[in-house]
Amino acid sequence: MTEQPELIQPILNLALVLLLVIACLWYLKQFYLRKNSKSGRLVYLETLAVGTKERVVLIKVDSRTLLLGVSPQNVVLLSELPEQKTSQDEETEAKISFSEVTKDILRSS
Repeated sequence: MTEQPELIQPILNLALVLLLVIACLWYLKQFYLRKNSKSGRLVYLETLAVGTKERVVLIKVDSRTLLLGVSPQNVVLLSELPEQKTSQDEETEAKISFSEVTKDILRSS
């Protein structure tokens, strides 16, 4: 029976350390998500590993979309991609073009 109280203290210490590690990881995750939110000028979009230490990274800076090659030695701009139209932009263009066509038809009548 004297062995149980001797085991309880190290188990409680281990549980306390694990809780502190989990709390620190949660805090870092929250801080990281806030810092890298999409409200800033620089937005990370996607990454693709092309080697053991090389990767291709797609980022957006303001309205520019950049494709970067990243290695341990340097970062190289591979390409600047053209801005893609969103479905809302396409709908707006479709409405404008439809209205222009309708006006042209009415004028010619």
